[in-house]
Amino acid sequence: MWKRFQPALDYRHRECDRILLSYPRSGLNWVQYIIQLILSDGQRQDKHNMTDYWLEHNVGDILARQQHRDITVLATHLPANRLPINDKARYLLILRNPKDVLVSLYYFSMDIQLIPEFINNTKVKNSWYFGSYFQWVRDYWQLSQGLANNFQVLLYEDMIQEPRKAIKTIAKFLGDNYFSRLLSHSVNPNETLLDLIERLSSMDAMKNTYKNDGRIRTGIVGDWINHLTDEQSLTIDKAIDDQWMGTGLEGRNFCKIISHQCVEWAMDYEHRECDRIQVAYPRSGSNWIGYIIRLLKSDGQQSDSIVNNSIRLERSGKQVIDSQLGDDFCHIMTHLTTDSMAINPKARYLFSLRNPKDVVCSEYKYISDNGWLPEDGDVHDVHDFFRLCFIEHKYPLYYGDYFQFVRQYWQLRDAQNFHVLLYEDMVRDPRLAIETVAKFLGDKYVRKLSDVMVSPEGNHEILLDRIVRLSSIGAMRGTYAGDPRIQTGLVGNWRSQLTKQESDLIDQKVATEWTGTGLELLWKQEMKWY
Repeated sequence: MWKRFQPALDYRHRECDRILLSYPRSGLNWVQYIIQLILSDGQRQDKHNMTDYWLEHNVGDILARQQHRDITVLATHLPANRLPINDKARYLLILRNPKDVLVSLYYFSMDIQLIPEFINNTKVKNSWYFGSYFQWVRDYWQLSQGLANNFQVLLYEDMIQEPRKAIKTIAKFLGDNYFSRLLSHSVNPNETLLDLIERLSSMDAMKNTYKNDGRIRTGIVGDWINHLTDEQSLTIDKAIDDQWMGTGLEGRNFCKIISHQCVEWAMDYEHRECDRIQVAYPRSGSNWIGYIIRLLKSDGQQSDSIVNNSIRLERSGKQVIDSQLGDDFCHIMTHLTTDSMAINPKARYLFSLRNPKDVVCSEYKYISDNGWLPEDGDVHDVHDFFRLCFIEHKYPLYYGDYFQFVRQYWQLRDAQNFHVLLYEDMVRDPRLAIETVAKFLGDKYVRKLSDVMVSPEGNHEILLDRIVRLSSIGAMRGTYAGDPRIQTGLVGNWRSQLTKQESDLIDQKVATEWTGTGLELLWKQEMKWY
């Protein structure tokens, strides 16, 4: 099979080469078009010929056409184990979420057999010679982490959301002179080259210019929700956990399992009496509580992953409900704010919260480990993150201001259908915390805590003892080793990371934002400086 690609496999990359890497239907044609516009000062091609840079087609022709330039642009779908990477060449890795890739692949090939092949993580037949999507992405991702100086990563979803930023990223990849010209060169009195390229490379403009080109479809992020079944979507979620856990890919925003449609559906969803809704600001114990609930539902049976992504309201939308049809309650997790949801007095809510100093440190580690830090280089460490993201909001966090989020939910604490659980209490008294979670679910689960089980060693233990054992931080770190969502679990670990001045600043925020609410009294010891 690989003989037809032998010239591409034998080609030795050079320092002047700019090589685009992409799994099929992940945005490579779009990026090539933007590069054509950059190199031609915005001159649109009469023919939308996307093979100009294709390494697999004819290496000699590509090099001859570009010999007058200081760089050579090449593009390929070849997998990492087939490409002779050179640490002096530059590579742009283009990624797109697997669900939209699958749908786009199907409509491009119209091969119904492609769907189970992709979902089952096998090699896709017919014209897709490039192997499993999940392995292809994982292998290049790991290369990009080891060769950070000559690898850049561009997400299809970011091209949709922030096209100007994406065009700048592409120009920087080509070279400093192309980036400078992009910003300074005026093609007419009213437009810079950047303005022109943004206009010409929009999805609507390309559809209008290149009508009937099968390579240009909807361009909608999250369009998969209109095509995949719930079972297919959940199978891909499982593949993400199985194939990418511990790489940093599984948590990256690029997975865009969070689509605009899912978020809008989540905000419009009318909560029901059978719903058990877990709310928390990120890094405040929601995954831990979710794991305890899964142990309660399964009589203490462990699962493959600590997190069940199908129950995250803004991530999975209607699938949250459909995946739990027939259960005696519907377990929902969310980070949405109170003004983004219609609270129902008949539904039940469990609000978990954690002291802000540990939250900011845990949030920094999680965001940093997953590669979500701002790309302009302002945030280098936890101190930059604390100042620019948590306090000044120069780079706003996804779910808004921590202090406002907590205050809004705290004001609902006296309602009969609201339960409150502190992360620190879960560490201090896990048995009581598990009993609180069981009460939130219902009397049936309170009674289940006394059920007698047989341990793997053949010993008898009640369900409460089993869950205490399996859900301890130590046990979870052992069972789910490498999962970035499980950190130290220590209360007060912030003292080894924040400065006295930063600690005092949070104390001031607590006094300003929470005085008189009762929140200011919660963590007197946990937030005290040495």
